[in-house]
Amino acid sequence: MDCTPDISHNEQLSIIVGVVNMYDNDQSKCPNIEEGQAYDNGFNMVRKYQGVQTRILNKNPRAFFTACASHNLNLVLRDSVKNSVQALTFFGTYQRVYTIFTASTSRWDIRNKHCEFLTLKKWSETRWESRVNSVKALRYQLPNRESKREANDTITKSEAQSFSNELSTFKFVLSLVIWYNILIEVNVVSKSLQGKNIDIDISTKMLESLLIFLRTFRQTGFENSIITAKEICEKKKRMFNYEADYERGSDAETIFRQEYFVYIVDQTINSMETRFKQLKSYKDYFEFLFRIGKLTEMADTDILKHCMDLQNRLTDGDSKDIDI
Repeated sequence: MDCTPDISHNEQLSIIVGVVNMYDNDQSKCPNIEEGQAYDNGFNMVRKYQGVQTRILNKNPRAFFTACASHNLNLVLRDSVKNSVQALTFFGTYQRVYTIFTASTSRWDIRNKHCEFLTLKKWSETRWESRVNSVKALRYQLPNRESKREANDTITKSEAQSFSNELSTFKFVLSLVIWYNILIEVNVVSKSLQGKNIDIDISTKMLESLLIFLRTFRQTGFENSIITAKEICEKKKRMFNYEADYERGSDAETIFRQEYFVYIVDQTINSMETRFKQLKSYKDYFEFLFRIGKLTEMADTDILKHCMDLQNRLTDGDSKDIDI
């Protein structure tokens, strides 16, 4: 069961019902019945005590709940932003830029003149990883002063001047570099998790590699991002007065690093570890079956231990899915 808004923004409910004839005496026709439940992270579905997944588990503890991994990544990014005023301000500024240019065809023509390679994208509120294309357009094509001078009415010139002042700060450019680095890595993993041949083993390995990147980025990403942001500002010297706005080694740098950079990276890491803890537990139980051919290289005692652990996990009272 799932709900998705259609093109007219009306919610459409889809229900899939599987029917199994349990009274067919011809066992050759009886399908293998697999227990499980999987859907996105709607609050009414995933709540620990009153959610649908909990109600089903109360009826059948072997009906493992698996949240949509790609959707979980979107929520990880949302978690990293929602309590950071500076992060919300950064994405709000981008949204203003997009809104200004899409308000009329003449404004869009100005955008096309100065952004020849990458177009501004309207992002989805629910698909956070899609914002990488939006951030990329500004990351590599920050507008010049000439673009605001081409505005042909007072209101447009005022709006252009306002967002130009915001985009001209070193903090904004640094935020642009930081978020692009995070989003590009998350986007690669998110796209892979949506592949038709993906399995739990590959999923957990990709998520673990993303965690490794984030932990490394926490240690070295800030310094590297400053270097990249300075290079961008050097190329746009007529637009930026970044030395007056942000001095290396200053209190402002320390505050920005601790209250913004470290905060959003730590939030992303903590959210990932929490949201994908369940998926990792499933990998621990079923991992030895993912590459069945390698069982010949495993000691008999290890195989027996894995099988016994799996049997215990698939046992509910006197009912067992497997019996060793």
